[in-house]
Amino acid sequence: MSLSDLLKKGGLQVGWSYRAEGVLWQIQTGSGRFLVGEDREIGKKETSFFCIERRTGKIFWRNMNPGDRWWIGVEAVTEEVVVFHGFASPDLPGHRSVTVADLETGRVLWSNPDMRFVALEQGSITARVESRGNRHVVQVAVLTGEILKEFDPEKGEPRPPSREERSAGGRVFLPSPVRDQAEREPEIVRCLSTHVTAGLQPAQVFLLDFSGLVLLQISEPHMGQQGGHPEVRTVLKIVDRGDGRLMYADILQERTSVASPHFFVQDGVLYTVRERTTLSALFLPGGLFRDRVGQKDPA
Repeated sequence: MSLSDLLKKGGLQVGWSYRAEGVLWQIQTGSGRFLVGEDREIGKKETSFFCIERRTGKIFWRNMNPGDRWWIGVEAVTEEVVVFHGFASPDLPGHRSVTVADLETGRVLWSNPDMRFVALEQGSITARVESRGNRHVVQVAVLTGEILKEFDPEKGEPRPPSREERSAGGRVFLPSPVRDQAEREPEIVRCLSTHVTAGLQPAQVFLLDFSGLVLLQISEPHMGQQGGHPEVRTVLKIVDRGDGRLMYADILQERTSVASPHFFVQDGVLYTVRERTTLSALFLPGGLFRDRVGQKDPA
């Protein structure tokens, strides 16, 4: 059965795909409308960022970097902005500097090299300021960087909000490794027995039980070795939880020696990363964007 036949039979809809120039390092899910991605070209030691509309796959901006070519990352994403950080030193993991850009356009709104990000909530950023030996904590307007309040360092800092409190996007569902089939429900055991090759180690299978579907990421043995480790092929299978039939299948990585999750679900959309370079959206039944399929290859 072909992939198109599986899609038609299963009622699933592939929405769009986006190919990075390097390796997809991270995907930020804090906005309900957009995804922000980190694209690293390892050989060149260059990092850039991109912003995609979740529903359509439309690229709002890409190849954007407001700081160091390599030592840079994303602290947080809201419905209005994306907050970037630098590093105190290339050989130290501590973050240093705050740069805020408009989420829809990618335009830098303000930047402060002396700040260290602490928290983001309700239109403001809390940050430590370290300059010429002086250290204090401030709350600044997220859109302008204007100081709204200063905190007494002797009285402690305000409690940072949790990721759930500051995120406008829906809950992110991640797969977990299969440890013991005996503890699973009969429907799940049947899906595993039918669609996972007997003898695979438990750590080689990741599972997400979601809304009547069983999503399986399976690391199948592959001939050859990589860096002295046996190679595997990473396969995604979507199975109907009720009757156990295969609804969708795809190869996420042809050859790898590391078994790690390559997908997540948010707002009823399955996002996959293929070969560490291609981000795709598959609209699941009953999902937020189920009736609105965008372009397949916007790039």
